[in-house]
Amino acid sequence: MKISPYPIKDQRGELTEQQKTENRTSYQSRVVCENAFAGVKRYGAVNQIYRNHAC
Repeated sequence: MKISPYPIKDQRGELTEQQKTENRTSYQSRVVCENAFAGVKRYGAVNQIYRNHAC
């Protein structure tokens, strides 16, 4: 089973059970990543300058 980063879509809106399962696993892993990125942004670790020059 290959997991795609994009959900499987059908023009008629009818998906097989296997396609629904693949979409669900893709969404579950995506939620974990998105929550991690949100936590990093909330903490402000990305946009702060590292100023520890005590070498």
